[in-house]
Amino acid sequence: MTKTTKTAIIIFSIFIIFVLGLVIFYFYIIKSDNQVDDFEEFKDTYIFGRPTSEVVGGDSIGLATSSQEIIDLGESVNIPKLRKITDSPIAGFVSFEDKNDVVSVRYIEKATGHVYEARMNSLTKKRVSNTTIPRVQESVWVDKDSVIIRYLDENNNIKTFSAEIAEADEGELTDGKIEGVFLSDNMKEVISLGKNIFYLLEGTNGSQGFVSSLDGETVSKIFDSPLKEWLIQRPKQGTLTLTMKPSSDVFSYLYFLNTDTGRMDKKLSEKGLTTLTNKNLSNVLFSKSLVGDFSLSVYDILNKEIRTLPLNTLSEKCVWGDNNTDIYCGIPNSVTRGDYPDEWYQGLISFSDNVYRLDTETGSNELLVSPREVAREDIDIIEPTLSSDENYLFFINKKDFSFWSLELK
Repeated sequence: MTKTTKTAIIIFSIFIIFVLGLVIFYFYIIKSDNQVDDFEEFKDTYIFGRPTSEVVGGDSIGLATSSQEIIDLGESVNIPKLRKITDSPIAGFVSFEDKNDVVSVRYIEKATGHVYEARMNSLTKKRVSNTTIPRVQESVWVDKDSVIIRYLDENNNIKTFSAEIAEADEGELTDGKIEGVFLSDNMKEVISLGKNIFYLLEGTNGSQGFVSSLDGETVSKIFDSPLKEWLIQRPKQGTLTLTMKPSSDVFSYLYFLNTDTGRMDKKLSEKGLTTLTNKNLSNVLFSKSLVGDFSLSVYDILNKEIRTLPLNTLSEKCVWGDNNTDIYCGIPNSVTRGDYPDEWYQGLISFSDNVYRLDTETGSNELLVSPREVAREDIDIIEPTLSSDENYLFFINKKDFSFWSLELK
C-alpha cells in the first residue's frame, strides 16, 4: 500500500468519525434537551369546569394528542406477590377481567386525572385516557368504562363529573379520552348503584339523599335526615348502609336504607362506630372506640349477638369475602394511644399494617404478608378490594396514596 493511499484512508476515517460525532451530538444532546413531556404541553389548558349537565368531550377539557403511553417491563419479568402498581397517588380504582379473563385494574391519578390500566399477569401499564383533570380527589367507578370523578374547583365547590371512557381503537397510537356530563355541585357522598348513583346533598336543615341516572336526567329523593354527615356503603342491591360519621366520644348509629321504599332500620349503636356489612346482610363488621384504643367485633343481625374478634383493626381496613364469613384486613403492627377513629382520619396517627385473612365465625386467622418485611415499606391500608375470583387483594396506602396488589392464590 502506497503512502498516498494510507494518507487517504486516514483522512477518510477522520471524516467519518467527525460526521458520527455530529449525529450523536444532535440526537442525544440538542434534541433531548428540546423534547417536551407528554403533560408539559397541556399544563395550561385545563378547562375542566362547565355548567351542570353540559356535555363536554375530551378535546374541550385538556385532551393531549401525544402518542399512547405504555410502560412495558415485559411479560417474562417475575411478578411479586405483593406488587406496588404505581408510586403516583391515585384517586380510586376498579377491578375487572379483560376479554381474555385476565384480572386487571383501572385507576385515576390524583394529579392529572389520567386513567391507567394494569394487568395482573404482566408488569405492563397502559394509559387509557390522557384527558387532564387536575387535582382529582375521588373517583367512584360504576364499571371499567364508567366513572364518577370528583374534585374541588377554585372556589372550593365540589364538582362531580359523570364520565365515560372512550378508548382508542385497537392499533391506534394515541390514548383514549373522557366524555360526560356534570352533575349537581357539592354532592357530599356518591355511591354507585350500578346503572344509577345515590348521592347526598347538605342543606340548612340536614341532608337529603337522591337516586339519579348517570347522566343526571332522572332524579328522585328517597332520604331525608336532620343529620348532615354520613358514611354510606352498598353491600347488596336494594340496600344502603348509612353510618353517622364517627367520633371517639360520641355515639354513632348504623341504619339500613331500602332504596326502593326509602325505609330506614336502625341496626347498631356504639361510640366511634365504623361499619362494614357483608353481602347477604347477615353480619356487620364494626369497630368502636375505647379509652385511647379501639376494638373489632362482628354483629350477627339475625341472632342479635356480638362476637369480639382476636385481631384488632378499624373496619375501613377490611373487606368481606364472597362466603360472607371470611374477611381480609390490614392489621396494625402496633397501636398508639389516641382518640380513634378521629386521629387516624385526621392523619395525626398512622399505622404499619400486616395483611390477614380471618374467619369471623371461628376466629381462626392467617398472616398473608408483612409489607414491612417483604417490600420494606410501611403501608396503612385503605379501600381494600377483592378481585371477582378472589385471587387478588387491591388496596391504597393512606400514607402516600400509592396503589398495591397482593396475589392470594
